[in-house]
Amino acid sequence: MPMLKLLLKIALGAILTLVIAIGALFAFVDPNDYRQDITDIVQKQTGRDLQIGNMSLSIWPRIAINLEQASLSNAPGFSTDKMLQANVIRVGAAILPLLQQRLEIDQLTLDGVQISLQKDAEGKTNWDDLVGTEKAEETEQKATTSENPLNKLAALSFGGLNIQNAQVHWQDASSGQDIKLSELSVTTGTVAFGAFFPINLQAITQLNTPQLTTKIALEIDAKIDKSGAYTLRNLVINNQTDSSALPVSKVIAKLSVPTIDLNLTANQIALPELTLDLENSGAKTLPLATINNQIKLQNLSFDLAQMQLQISQIELATQAQGQADFAIADLNNTLQLSNFSFAVPTQHLQTQMTSNTSAKGPALPAGLQNSKLNAQLDVDLSKQTLNVQNLDLSALNMQIKGSVKGSQIIDAPQIHTELALAQFDLKQLLGTLGIDLPPMTDANRFQKVAADLALDFNGKNESLAVTLKQFTLDESILKGSASVANFAKPTIRYDLALDKMNANLYLPPKSEPAAEEPKSDEELVIELPNELIRSLNINGTLKVGDLIIDKLNPKNILITLQANNGVVKVEPLKADLFKTTINAQAGLDVTGDTPKYSVQTQAPKVPVGDVLLAFTGDDKLSGLGSVNLDITTSGKTIKQFMANLNGRTEMDLTDGAVKGFNLAQAIRDAQAKLKGEAIPKDAAPKQTDFSSLIAKANIVNGLVTTEKLQALAPYMRIEGEGTITLPKESLNYLVNAKIVNTEKGQGGKSLDDLSGLTVPVRLKGSWLDPDISLDLKSLFEAKAKAELDKKKAELKAKAEEKVEAKKQEVIENAKEKVQDKLKDALKGFGF
Repeated sequence: MPMLKLLLKIALGAILTLVIAIGALFAFVDPNDYRQDITDIVQKQTGRDLQIGNMSLSIWPRIAINLEQASLSNAPGFSTDKMLQANVIRVGAAILPLLQQRLEIDQLTLDGVQISLQKDAEGKTNWDDLVGTEKAEETEQKATTSENPLNKLAALSFGGLNIQNAQVHWQDASSGQDIKLSELSVTTGTVAFGAFFPINLQAITQLNTPQLTTKIALEIDAKIDKSGAYTLRNLVINNQTDSSALPVSKVIAKLSVPTIDLNLTANQIALPELTLDLENSGAKTLPLATINNQIKLQNLSFDLAQMQLQISQIELATQAQGQADFAIADLNNTLQLSNFSFAVPTQHLQTQMTSNTSAKGPALPAGLQNSKLNAQLDVDLSKQTLNVQNLDLSALNMQIKGSVKGSQIIDAPQIHTELALAQFDLKQLLGTLGIDLPPMTDANRFQKVAADLALDFNGKNESLAVTLKQFTLDESILKGSASVANFAKPTIRYDLALDKMNANLYLPPKSEPAAEEPKSDEELVIELPNELIRSLNINGTLKVGDLIIDKLNPKNILITLQANNGVVKVEPLKADLFKTTINAQAGLDVTGDTPKYSVQTQAPKVPVGDVLLAFTGDDKLSGLGSVNLDITTSGKTIKQFMANLNGRTEMDLTDGAVKGFNLAQAIRDAQAKLKGEAIPKDAAPKQTDFSSLIAKANIVNGLVTTEKLQALAPYMRIEGEGTITLPKESLNYLVNAKIVNTEKGQGGKSLDDLSGLTVPVRLKGSWLDPDISLDLKSLFEAKAKAELDKKKAELKAKAEEKVEAKKQEVIENAKEKVQDKLKDALKGFGF
């Protein structure tokens, strides 16, 4: 005991001596006397001016130093005078622990700190002169080779931080960025190894481009162990961002992390749970008025040595409401990523993705319920590969399964996608989306749709190729391939084959057309998307096995389309139609201001009447034979088409008729009228039958001039010439009909009275109902004169016969008498 008392006396004496010494120091020494020395040292070491308004020392139970109105000048060449300034800087240490070789630093107080950080247009900062590269490298090297520095600080106790009313201003002249951090406050509890201490932070951040203001409040408990392990718990971050320049006007975020284990010695970071709540308010320019998200992470671990991130589950829940005029009113989505793995060195990501979505709104009158998406993702950025397996999407009574594989996904993406769309009811789907199909002849169309296809995207060539293994629409099946390259000016290629289709079932039901005022040719303007056509580069073929459209049933259709730089060609265009094969070519040229068109057809054994009836609804001409057409035209209206029509047409028909007038009946009517007889009623159709018709014509600027017109009709052999003016829909023809005897003519009535005569018939006016004129009176007068001349010739011939006969009789009688007299005279001579 005496020894203990002695030691206590010695200790108390030492402490008393130290206190008296320190007291004397504070009493007789003014720290302001050394202010100039301190500023000189800073000037020498940094080249900066350090200014201190006042310095003071305090003692017991802590030794402390106070600096007031301190500032550090800025680097030369930068705008502001001061880089750093503070109203108060205070720090101290407890005295008694120092006697026990323990360092207990008092709380570091900073009040009114203002820091100006700047970068000029050349990228130089105002702190470059304060950071020495070589010294930094030496410090880093010592830090990596020396022992754990925490061992030397095992007895350290730090009273914490107390920063109030701080400001940080960042100006970047190279990018024009300007960021202000104001009302910054940071407070902590006492920092000691192995014990949790609280950290609180509040600040306001203002960004000029774009205009952005953020308020942040952070709370967290931290613990540092002597081993180097860090543990954080009860992390809560509240953040509010407002902006008038962004589509999202307000964002309120709250981050909550109950526990974070930072074991730096073992190179491990563990985060059992994390929750992030986000409330977003959209500006009027954003379709969504509010967007609320909640992100949850479970069992996050990060291996710092291997740089490997593992998360057992990531869940993102989204709730959104649309603006009043937006198509989606409410949206709910849950996205889950299971067994998430990401290797930082190789940038290799693997996870299983599951998504569930529900929505409703004007675009979804029936709503979207439980739309699901599942997929296995594997992305390796070091190898630039992408692999999506077991892709399964179920939505709106549709189900799509497939896979995605990609290579060179960063430098030049090449993506191959396989998709299989199970059969679904497209009509029902469109109804769910509020889209009503137009009335169709068969209301059950679009109920069977399915597809099996592959897509290949090449980022380097900017191309997309689609391979249709099978696309099913009701009873029709489409197969083939299509591709597009150079998206800026697309190059399109396709080769498609459709087995069959009854297009009539998809057309509106036929009904009596509503009465409309007829439009003039000038009103029938055909507007073409000229710029789009000029940008097209297409080369494709479409084959159709069997097509029904209106009254046509073409088969074995082949359409090859080529388009480049405003010139479009359909060549060839083939089809088996009307029991024959039709070959055609068509063209369109929009390189100029006025579109130009061309059509060529070669069609043998064509039933012309069926063709006209199918295309125009009227068979003004019928017959079987060849029809060849080669025409060009230009314009924007029907009238211009007619006026600019040029080309040639040829027909060689048999067993047909020209409808609209009955030439034989017209001749009979004219004959009866000439004779003063009543015009008989004839139930025969108003048409001119023919057994053969050959017509050849040239077309120049809408004027059709007949080169050859020959026809064989009952009682008649017809030849003609004339013109048709297409813009005026009128004709002017002279037809010469030579009447011939046949057993039976058209209508069963003969034209024997005109047999052998050629009847001129003039057709003028509308080509649908022309005026027909015949001059039978002159024909009859000519025939009567011919018959009179014939009778005169016959009488004359008979008179001449009689005179000749009488003359011969007289001569014969005279010869007989002379012979008799001669015989009598010669009897005496012995003859």
